[in-house]
Amino acid sequence: MIELHTRVVFWRPAQAPDAVQLAAGERLLELRQDAAGDIAQSYRQHGMRGDMARIARRFALGAKFYAIEAEGQGLVAWTWGLVGVPRYLDEFGWLFELESDQAWGRDAFVVPSRRGHRMLLALINAASVVEARPLQLFSDVDPANVASMQAHLAMGMRPVAKIRALAIGRRLLLRQRPVPALPPVGAVQPRRRLLWRTGQSLEWHEAHIA
Repeated sequence: MIELHTRVVFWRPAQAPDAVQLAAGERLLELRQDAAGDIAQSYRQHGMRGDMARIARRFALGAKFYAIEAEGQGLVAWTWGLVGVPRYLDEFGWLFELESDQAWGRDAFVVPSRRGHRMLLALINAASVVEARPLQLFSDVDPANVASMQAHLAMGMRPVAKIRALAIGRRLLLRQRPVPALPPVGAVQPRRRLLWRTGQSLEWHEAHIA
């Protein structure tokens, strides 16, 4: 299998969270590992896999799950956030080392009936609220997802890099070199444009896909 991966990385400097007024009956919360079943169920209700093993792996790797819950309707918006822990961008074989004041948001989702109500902004600010301090924020978006691209721009985030990689099967990866605007890359052999995974390196890669 041959796959071309393209991502636009967005960034926002550390700042105080913007006030976002949720509708009556809605609340912002952080779900922990003991709620993995509820998270998986919410995924499946909206046509996504809801893979319990992958959800558990994300928590084990330090990811946090922020959501907006609407009374009587369950979760209506959510995102994963990595706060001060590494972000593995597996399509590129890069492990970004995040500082304690940096966060990386990923896989944000808002149910169709709630779109256009600044819920993504509320989720983006959730990490700062929970951590009780301003955080630099990164996020990566497939440029084909026009709605997400526009939403990031509307939230005051700006694109700082466009990165590409070509994957051939599980082992061979042809990629560009790391971009200075992004956090430091600690793995795997980040300066190598051609990466061939074998043995332990392949096991490590697959264990960190989350």
